Amino acid sequence: MDKYILENGKVHLGSGIWVDEEKWHQLQVTQGDSKYTKNLAVMIWGTDVLKNRSVTGVATKKKKDAVPKPPLSPHKLSIVRDCSKKHLDAVAAQEDLAMASTKKSNLPPMIDSRFTEKDLNDVFTFEFEKPKFGLLGKAKKKSATCKVEKEVNGEFKPCSFKTSEASAVKSFNLWRHVKRNHPENYAALVTKKDQEDEAKQKADATKRHSSGSLKTPGENIFCGASSKKKPKIEQTKLDSYSKSSKVTVTMNANTFREGLMEMVCLSSTPLTTFRLKNKGFQKIAGEMGRQLGISTGHDAVHHLVVSTAESGREELKKALEQKLCYLKMDAATRGNRNFLAINAQYYEEGKDKAVVKTLDIIDTEGRHNSLYVKSQVKAILEKFGISEMQVLSICVDNAANMTYAVKNFSEDDETISTSENRDVDRTEAILPDEGTKGIDEIELNIMDAAAQWVNDPSLILPTWLYEEDSKVQLMKSGIHTLQLAIWDGLNKEHAKKFLAKVRQVVVKLQTPSIRSVLLDLHGVTQSLDTVSCWGSTFAMIDRLLVFQSYCEQMAAAGTRELKLTKAEWDEVKNLRDLLAKPNQTTMNLQAVNVTPGVLMKEWRKLSKFLQGNGGQIAEGILSSMQKHEEKLFNNIHFLAGVYVDPRYRILLTSREIPKAKEGLLDIARRLEKQNLLLHLNLAKEVEENKTQQKESTIEFAVSESSHPSEIAGCSQTSISTLNLFERPTLRRLQPSRGNGDNSSINSSEDDDFEKELDKQERHQRVSAIHNCNEALFERNFWEDCAAMESIGRLKVKSVFEAIHSYPHRIQAACRIASSMPTTQASVERLFSTLKFILNDLRQPMKDDLIAAIIFYRMNYE
Repeated sequence: MDKYILENGKVHLGSGIWVDEEKWHQLQVTQGDSKYTKNLAVMIWGTDVLKNRSVTGVATKKKKDAVPKPPLSPHKLSIVRDCSKKHLDAVAAQEDLAMASTKKSNLPPMIDSRFTEKDLNDVFTFEFEKPKFGLLGKAKKKSATCKVEKEVNGEFKPCSFKTSEASAVKSFNLWRHVKRNHPENYAALVTKKDQEDEAKQKADATKRHSSGSLKTPGENIFCGASSKKKPKIEQTKLDSYSKSSKVTVTMNANTFREGLMEMVCLSSTPLTTFRLKNKGFQKIAGEMGRQLGISTGHDAVHHLVVSTAESGREELKKALEQKLCYLKMDAATRGNRNFLAINAQYYEEGKDKAVVKTLDIIDTEGRHNSLYVKSQVKAILEKFGISEMQVLSICVDNAANMTYAVKNFSEDDETISTSENRDVDRTEAILPDEGTKGIDEIELNIMDAAAQWVNDPSLILPTWLYEEDSKVQLMKSGIHTLQLAIWDGLNKEHAKKFLAKVRQVVVKLQTPSIRSVLLDLHGVTQSLDTVSCWGSTFAMIDRLLVFQSYCEQMAAAGTRELKLTKAEWDEVKNLRDLLAKPNQTTMNLQAVNVTPGVLMKEWRKLSKFLQGNGGQIAEGILSSMQKHEEKLFNNIHFLAGVYVDPRYRILLTSREIPKAKEGLLDIARRLEKQNLLLHLNLAKEVEENKTQQKESTIEFAVSESSHPSEIAGCSQTSISTLNLFERPTLRRLQPSRGNGDNSSINSSEDDDFEKELDKQERHQRVSAIHNCNEALFERNFWEDCAAMESIGRLKVKSVFEAIHSYPHRIQAACRIASSMPTTQASVERLFSTLKFILNDLRQPMKDDLIAAIIFYRMNYE
């Protein structure tokens, strides 16, 4: 049947599609191609056809960062295109007719290139944004409004065309509007440009006549042939782009090595690429590598990756030296291989945030029991020189092997034996109270302490600092615990029966014949939930509601597997609305830096939402959350992280606040202990050097952070005034062996003065140790806690910003408490990265290469 025939008040559009004549005529007056195609689709299939969809699937340019919607089905899209073709041809014919009436010669179908920004300002009014950099910045066009008046019902009215930010900066879009909607004005502008060109040509000809530079055709051949414009030569050869057959590359050896590392570690290039039989790569980079002295063979690149990662581990080892940190670990299976991954998280000075570094990934070869996990973690800590006292907590999921490994992490017979055999009386004798002994006795004591420190450090530590403070705390992942609570709520009897019926409908929608229909109608298919996938039940129900109309139609046609009553469909919607909040909470907790305060806020906010819902499923999830909350929030370091966050400290209960202060006090004690050990190490080296060189002149270059004036008052002012994470450098200068004046300076006055300096130094070191008494330390701590609580809630973006307003003595402990990991999302991302590394071409990769690639990739900045 022919298209566009009229019969009984209907217009035939082809393919058996008829529309009302009145609607068809209304469609023809629609301006704009985009509006025309949208109205055409709605006229044929109704308003629901573009619900959550678009005609072509291209994102709109009116909104910044707009997400593209699914396009129409291929069959519907072909109908829209066929019907739109006639409209576009008619518009083009109308434009050509209008242009022909004002100008004899036909213009090309593109915008005249002679138009300038001044011409554009004559037609449009622009609105500009305020420059970002004051008067020196460049203003950005925000919108454009057409000035041209248009005749409507015999009256001239301003054009209603107005663009968004995206179209305002594109002059082509603006001129296209003028050409399509105001052809007379466009033709007038073209005519004006032609007249200006003719006038300019006449003026140039007159100027050449006056200067006598006009040449005849014969003169032009012999005198001016080279100045004529050469014909355009079409590019046919690839090498014609280069100016010469050889190129010079400005690259050094380090850049070349970085390129090889990024190819293997970041771009997942298999090592087979670097084999000598790969002639293509060797032709491109082989000569460059030979000129730089770098081999590009398989084994050489393998060694480069492993050695680079090893040097990175050494740098990370130095960065973690004397730092209090947290660990995150998890186990997973990738490519039929079992892996254990460990990350370290700590506060880094300067960045004012917590940083995450991948320590290692191990192929466990199927061994996942708690004893094996514990032994591997201790081996990695030893590899990086991290003591157990530096590890505050370890964040794991709720797996039994992981939780038992952390709970038994600090249980060691040798450690317990050493702790029980401490000589408390001897410690108290070495570190006397102020005023009870004279300076001479103190000098003898510090000399004894330095000598004893060489043999056993525990003999000279104060009792309150040597208490068992190295026990590692268990922290369960907040996201994983939340998923268990949601799954417990969905496993209640009522929810289980209802979800079983819903899954029957979902399984039917996954059959190949129905999947193809759904894909054609909606561009997406149905998914089934799985236990191991977070939020999969919400995704399943949310997608099912997209296919509700199809299921109702098929159920009415006799497909019983797709039948749900109206009440059941309402319950599906209610369940979707209920699970949307926990799903959003899960997404929020997967952010990079989720501090303890943020986790507490998200958890309590979700609990309040579930309390207000009142449904059976909501009550089941809430009951499970309350059950898991006791173990999740039982970590004293986690509660300390919430306590130091002024935004969410109010969420702590009266039972949790004392535990929070206990955790913060534990962190402060460990910092003080490290500070004390730092000075004792220095005193030990001084004593050893004096024993070896009694008759030599020794000079000690101590770092600026451990100046004697600071050491003497370290505990009276602040434990964080010293740099606790950098050990003072000790440089020993050899005695001079020259002659003349250098050998003659050995008088008794000089020896006495040197002894006096040594005496003052020993006195200051004794004062530093002496001031570290428990009463003063705890008194300062409780004063700082009271000062923190008096500040109240602060509207800040992060807790680290608020810590700047706290007392200086406690800032270091607060930053470490806020750096505690609450989820193990970074380890999950590590295993996601492992999927790309262990692809089909890299399955047999060796363990050292996997660990090197992961280390470089995850720690790459």
